[in-house]
Amino acid sequence: MKKFIHVTFYGLIMILCQLAEPLTWNRCCSGSDFSGATITLTGSGNLNLRTKWIFKSDGYLWRTAISDHLVYCAFRSGTISALDRRTGKLRWKCSTFGRPCLVVNNDAIYVSCPKSWCSLESLDARTGYRKWRYPSEDITWCNFSVENGELYYCWLGALTALDAATGQEKRRIELDSRSDGLLGVLDGIAYVIGRDKASQFLMAVDPKTGVERWRSKEKLDGFYDERTRKGLFRDLSCDLLGVINAQTGRVIRKLDLEAVTLVFSENIVYAQKYDSVSAYDIESGEEKWTHNMENVSEGIAVLNGAVFFGTQDGDLCTLDSATGKLVSKDALVENRKISRPIVADGVLYVGTVDWDIAPYLDTRKEPAVLYAIEVTNARSPDRTNSK
Repeated sequence: MKKFIHVTFYGLIMILCQLAEPLTWNRCCSGSDFSGATITLTGSGNLNLRTKWIFKSDGYLWRTAISDHLVYCAFRSGTISALDRRTGKLRWKCSTFGRPCLVVNNDAIYVSCPKSWCSLESLDARTGYRKWRYPSEDITWCNFSVENGELYYCWLGALTALDAATGQEKRRIELDSRSDGLLGVLDGIAYVIGRDKASQFLMAVDPKTGVERWRSKEKLDGFYDERTRKGLFRDLSCDLLGVINAQTGRVIRKLDLEAVTLVFSENIVYAQKYDSVSAYDIESGEEKWTHNMENVSEGIAVLNGAVFFGTQDGDLCTLDSATGKLVSKDALVENRKISRPIVADGVLYVGTVDWDIAPYLDTRKEPAVLYAIEVTNARSPDRTNSK
């Protein structure tokens, strides 16, 4: 009986979310036009900004992701829409549970939802067709990673591997320590945030066998491997970043960042907080610059010598990556938050979201907008036909 009530309750919520899905779609709409805009950067010449397309929808834009030919928009109601990266035209739309987190890998999209929904889904990246769904009470939002044909998630001391193509569970390994989540799987090693009675630590685990390679003595929220120049971090909460040797776990230096999110680029780590954006030299650990600004939104992107981020007041800001100087600040909308920017093939994708949202239903009066902005060096050929 309890199970029936549980299913019925979430079934009702799902129906309400379906009613709140985007109803109208417009590929071209009014909005800020960056065509002809020029940004001057120190040592990098000028950048030209050109609006490729603007996409508008009736829905709360939650997350975006990119594949070779499509950009995926996830809405808080559970709708996922795929747009042509070249034209902004809607290719397909499907429904999942609320507030989906997206990971695109090869020809599939993997979707996790809040813990209350308890499921992972795999969608065909080209059509949106659902391949499989994996229900589990252990899955938490965005706490999974895909590598070499397997999907991994970790919770409460157990590392689970699924077949990424079928969703079938392949193995479940009990770890020696309680875990607070999976940072990710990188080059065949799973990096897990572990915890014991006394402290929190980072540990490296063989995802095939569960054998622990090493564990840090420091409470690290992320790491950067000095050999491979790759790294992982805890999104929305990366206080301490370790520059390490990922083979041995030896910590070479620590960066006290207290960041919301990070971007690694050419031995520089860019750290975003809610009131500033900073750049640190990874090799020395020294702070290169900090730009203070109130109401910074989550997420930053680095492209062609520029650092892009949004504000909670509707502004798209650009910093010179060499100096941290503010070189442009454009009002996309008024009194609305800018979504996380992402970049691919010289194009910046950035959207707008709203604040006053009911827990499960979209109550906005204004549409969400996604901009595709081409960013090119003024001395390079025009990229009008880029993907």
